[in-house]
Amino acid sequence: MRRSLLLLKSKKAPGKPARNKELLSSSTILLLLHSHLLVNLGIFSNFNFVADHAVQHGIDANSATLLLSFMGGANCVGRVFFGFLLDTFRGHAILLTALVLVANSLSFFLQEFFLSFASQCVLAGVFGLTFGAYSSSTVVVLKTVTENTTTALGLCFLAFAASSMLVVGTAAALFDKT
Repeated sequence: MRRSLLLLKSKKAPGKPARNKELLSSSTILLLLHSHLLVNLGIFSNFNFVADHAVQHGIDANSATLLLSFMGGANCVGRVFFGFLLDTFRGHAILLTALVLVANSLSFFLQEFFLSFASQCVLAGVFGLTFGAYSSSTVVVLKTVTENTTTALGLCFLAFAASSMLVVGTAAALFDKT
């Protein structure tokens, strides 16, 4: 208790002081932040336009909105399941996350070719599952590349926020042109 009060008073984190300059000059962290930004651009565009895409390909609007429910339910399952998987295979966190992102991209890409409602539901479920898995892996991957996970996670959230703002205009323009 006393240590907590001293930390609040001094406003310093326990252990080593944060090295934000070193973190921002790390090529690994910069690559991770850029990949986080780009991955989330794709993810947000799918969340924003999956129902509209399904309607354009002949699925009725009421059924198309169910795709978001499939994504949400699978997202929850993916977070829990992949969390257990990462606990078991922590040494392979970056490889597992890369495989999850490949599966996520494929589920997004294949939505253009499998147009039945059942196949769209399966792909939405795979997308949600892999997005949940990706979300669970962020802190674990950060732990493997830096000790300063608090600041690095804040930077990842900044990339996340930037991609959420960028996707509205860019993905909408691309969606309207196609």
